[in-house]
Amino acid sequence: MTLDIVVMRTFRIPAEGIEGHFADRGPLDITIRFHRPIPVPYTTPPQDRECRYEIIIDSEVASPSTYGHGYDDVSALLNAIEGVERDFRIRDHLAGLLPLIPGEHFEDMRELGVVPKEAPSSIPVALDTPPGDVIARREFSIGPEGFFGHGAGQGATTITIEMCRPVKRDDRYECECAFRVGLDVVHRAKVSGVDGVAAFSGAARAVVADLETRFFREWDAVVPREYFDDMRGVEMTQWAAEEKVIWVFPDGARRRGRIAVGVPKYESGDSGTARCPYALDGLERVRGPMFGEGTLQAMAHAYQMIGLRLYWRFCDGVRLLYFQPDEEAEAKEDPQGDTARLIGMLGSLVRDHGNSRGPADPEGRLADLEKLREEQMHKFAEECRQEDEDESSGGEP
Repeated sequence: MTLDIVVMRTFRIPAEGIEGHFADRGPLDITIRFHRPIPVPYTTPPQDRECRYEIIIDSEVASPSTYGHGYDDVSALLNAIEGVERDFRIRDHLAGLLPLIPGEHFEDMRELGVVPKEAPSSIPVALDTPPGDVIARREFSIGPEGFFGHGAGQGATTITIEMCRPVKRDDRYECECAFRVGLDVVHRAKVSGVDGVAAFSGAARAVVADLETRFFREWDAVVPREYFDDMRGVEMTQWAAEEKVIWVFPDGARRRGRIAVGVPKYESGDSGTARCPYALDGLERVRGPMFGEGTLQAMAHAYQMIGLRLYWRFCDGVRLLYFQPDEEAEAKEDPQGDTARLIGMLGSLVRDHGNSRGPADPEGRLADLEKLREEQMHKFAEECRQEDEDESSGGEP
């Protein structure tokens, strides 16, 4: 397979303090590389995208290929970037390195809400400058009477955001971004960062700021703010259902999070297409939306994507606790049991939907959870039966 690496981050961990799998190997050179997003081969709807990434330590692949998913190139790549720190937490041979890595290496890669909320300043680039290598696009449409839609819209003006491969300039990296109205480039700018990851994430925020502060006003466009949540780093979504949880990672680390599905809404105009945001806060940065022909299908697609993403996380060994603010919550903790209960609630949604890369659960971790859920249901049925018998016997004269 030809590697098409578009963004990288590299840093070194000093030898002092290294234990476990990498002990006695001296300083470790870490390289995190991200591939060009491609269509997802095994999910619906067909607009889903995935971005492959690997963690390389001293030229050795320390983490097998992992994937970030999203509804377009930009969201898939941003999701992949956010997933790196999680991989260090959940993989046993990498978890010991995490305390040795300076926090700034992950600060701009973490989940939504941690990235800086103010967009970095962008430097305008002449419109006739030859374009760079476009690695990610986001396409949407605006039209008369407030029409807005994801993707190209018939009878509407199509806007395309283009994010280029970051290139090194002296000791910095520059990521060029542009947007087109139809086929015409109307704005081009660049943002610099310490490496490709910083430049790309900064450019994503900058291009949204440029659109919202200038061009949307000129075009009199009505674009939902939540459409750019993943690029801007600000939560504006109205959630229809949510469950606060605490994610428990294999190394014992914990992080507060949320599983949520937003209110599905029809796109502006008469297209009949609806969108529905979803969130796995604390695990993933991207919050949908998923699309469908009508609000019901859009919400169904959002639930399906939640099930698919949870399937992979549970197979990696991640577990959860239902959030309980009371003081006695710690004494009642049962990550395995709470995860099994969630699987029981979501049912067949938490399944591998024909993954072309092969089984994701080689160690049987998900099978163990399903077995535990069956035991829970059997116990519950027995308790109900016993209560019925007690009530019957208590009612006898």
